[in-house]
Amino acid sequence: FMCVLEGPEHRFTYANTRFSKLVQREIMVGKTVAELFPDLRDQGFKELLDSVYMRGEAYVAESAPIEFTVGDSDRTVRRYLDFIYQPIRDAADKVTGIFVEGADVTDRVTQERTIRISQERLNLAIEAAGLALIHVDLETDEVEFSKEFRALVGWGETPEPHSTQIPDLFHEDDRERLKTLYQQAVQGNANKSIDTTGRLLSQNGDCRWVRLQSRIIVTQQGNSATPSEFIGTFTDITEEREVQAALHEARRLAEAANETKSAFLAHMSHEIRTPMSAVLGYADLLSVRTDDAEQTDYLHIIKRNGQFLLDIINDILDISKIESGKLDIQQVEFSLTELIDDVRSMMAVRASEKGIEFDVIYQSAIPELLLSDPKRLKQILVNLIGNAVKFTRSGSVQLLVRIVTGTDTQ
Repeated sequence: FMCVLEGPEHRFTYANTRFSKLVQREIMVGKTVAELFPDLRDQGFKELLDSVYMRGEAYVAESAPIEFTVGDSDRTVRRYLDFIYQPIRDAADKVTGIFVEGADVTDRVTQERTIRISQERLNLAIEAAGLALIHVDLETDEVEFSKEFRALVGWGETPEPHSTQIPDLFHEDDRERLKTLYQQAVQGNANKSIDTTGRLLSQNGDCRWVRLQSRIIVTQQGNSATPSEFIGTFTDITEEREVQAALHEARRLAEAANETKSAFLAHMSHEIRTPMSAVLGYADLLSVRTDDAEQTDYLHIIKRNGQFLLDIINDILDISKIESGKLDIQQVEFSLTELIDDVRSMMAVRASEKGIEFDVIYQSAIPELLLSDPKRLKQILVNLIGNAVKFTRSGSVQLLVRIVTGTDTQ
């Protein structure tokens, strides 16, 4: 837009169409700036125009914020304008007016402000997330690193390396793999990205584990898209890797200790079971050779409690097998009624010693034979009933037996 202001009153003698549209006024010639735009006085415009007129020196204003009323209304607008104020001189070189030329740059300033705010938000998010950035211009091979990246590797204000030197920033065991991934990414398209981990070398020789994620920006040229920029983010995961390594080592040590414990239990159980089997064997021989009722009762007590001890030993062996993952479940036919009778005879003694009753109640017909692991089933029943007897102070313990109808295969 353009306009001409004449005299020290800054009276309009010319205003082009663009200026008229900007201020939404059709008739301005003959009126002064103060008459048409009184609200500009408080914004320093009169002093500015007076200075240009009195000194006779041009003045340039860039992206100057101006608020003024439009048309004959009271509505105020705010625009950003670029101005050039040039003094107009007569034949005697005397300043007689001011030629004003300018452009409305509000849209540009608004876009720049939006971009600046977005960049500030992005920088804040990157800083909060602890991300280090790398940017490669694939057309010029220029490389830029963020301050977070420089801090990560311990750089000062050293010159940026060439893009071909980027793989050298990584540990030699990761270098070729990451170099291949980088080349595949920059030769691909926007859908080709990197998401991997590696060891980044710092200036003092330390290695930092990082997660590298990247995106490719492409430039559209006709029907083809050419990769133009590579943007990568680095997340320091060193502490995470150290925690994982510590957990792995702790798990390994725990498993080794568990295996040692299981081996000890198996050995101990075997050493105890061997002499106990001999004791029970001799108790059987003695029970055949004696007719004394009292001695026979003593031998039965020895055999019964010895068998209980063997059961405990077997339980210990089973625990060690479970912990080592070597417990096998058998599938054999057996009589559930006989198994329950054995459990009843064992548990009845414990119940009577506590002064409580132990009963087995069949709530449905039981098949003659079942297919399962009788040894494990017996262990489960003995443990459950044993705990019930142990924690029952008075009254009775009951074992309810019934068939639960399932599917054809279960």
